[in-house]
Amino acid sequence: MMREQHIDRHELKYMINYFDYVIFKNKFDKILKRDQSCQEAAYTITSLYFDDIQNSALKQKVDGDAFRYKYRIRYYNHDTSCFKLEKKSKYEQMTSKTSLDLSKEDVDHILEGQIEFLKDTESEVGTAFYNEIIKNRLLPKVIVEYERLAFIHPIGDLRITFDTAIKASFHQFDFTNQKYILTPLLEPNDVVLEIKFNHELPQFIKGILESNHSIQESISKYALSRQYNYYL
Repeated sequence: MMREQHIDRHELKYMINYFDYVIFKNKFDKILKRDQSCQEAAYTITSLYFDDIQNSALKQKVDGDAFRYKYRIRYYNHDTSCFKLEKKSKYEQMTSKTSLDLSKEDVDHILEGQIEFLKDTESEVGTAFYNEIIKNRLLPKVIVEYERLAFIHPIGDLRITFDTAIKASFHQFDFTNQKYILTPLLEPNDVVLEIKFNHELPQFIKGILESNHSIQESISKYALSRQYNYYL
C-alpha cells in the first residue's frame, strides 16, 4: 500500500571541511542521538532528479527564486525494495517535503513512461508528478549519490546531517538496477552540513556553529550536478 508523508521545516546549509566535520561530529555525538539508520556508520542515499525541458527547477535555483521546487526518486543503502517519490519545495529558508512510497516495479514503470497508475494513488505528490510529466515533459536528468551521517534531537524536531562523497551520474538512468557510473562533484575534503528544525534553532546548536565560524551558504546537490549536463 502506498503511503504519503508531509514535512515542513526550516533548513540551513553550510559547506565545511573534513577537519571541521570531525570536530562537529565529536561534539554532536556527546549531546545528540544518531539517527537509527546510522548508529555505526553513515548510510547511502541515491536520488534520481527530474526536471522539465526548460530546466525550470535548475533555473529557479540558479536565479535564486524565493519559491522553487523539484522532484526526485530516492532509495537508501542500495536497497531497491523500497523507493520514495519526493517533491521538495522551498520558500526562502523554509522547506516542505511531500513523499510517496513506491516499489521497484512502480519506478521501472515511471522510467518506461507508464505513469497512469500515479493518477490512482490518491496522493498529492503522485498526482502532481503525473501532471508535471504530462504538461511539462518532466524527464530524469541526473543521479546523485552520497554518504550521510545524521543526528536528531526532540527540541524543534532537530535534524543535523553531514553529507560526504557526493557523486553524480550524468547519462546512465538504469536507476533501479544500479547500473550507472558515478563521478565526484566536490573535493574529497568537502562536506555539506544541513540543519533542519521547526520554529527556532536551539541556542546550544547556534553556539557550536558560531564557535567554528561556520558561514551559511546556498548549496544544492542538484545544481552542483547539473553544471556538467545543463543542456540535457
